[in-house]
Amino acid sequence: MKKGGFTLIESVIVLGLVALSFTICWPHFSYNWEQFRQEQFFRRLKTEWQLAQTNARTNHSKTRISFSDNCIYFDSQRYHHHLKMPPKLKLRDHMNVTMHADGYVHPCTWEFCSELDRHVYYMRIQMAWGGYRIEKGGVYTS
Repeated sequence: MKKGGFTLIESVIVLGLVALSFTICWPHFSYNWEQFRQEQFFRRLKTEWQLAQTNARTNHSKTRISFSDNCIYFDSQRYHHHLKMPPKLKLRDHMNVTMHADGYVHPCTWEFCSELDRHVYYMRIQMAWGGYRIEKGGVYTS
């Protein structure tokens, strides 16, 4: 009487096919994951920026926005948050910013360099009461 099931050779062949497909798909998955982390960072930056503005207006206190150790820090009397940057994104040109008690920020531009898609992203802080926009620039060269 014959028992149903897989033989050792069939199991090794199936595991080999799974390993092969994983090896082929890994670079694409890794790129998509890093791209998602970068997009998530820019969304979280917008949220943190708006929270800092709301906090500045509510508590009538200045908020200092600075950069150190691959983190962006938002510091005021009652508001202390930091936002960690993804490893494939670097802040190349920036200056520390002070958000006034009414939410106003002096105009300036921060440059983010993406090693993922090799582009520069400009964060242009506007005079319109501390708002900003992100623009995709040219190709990044190191």
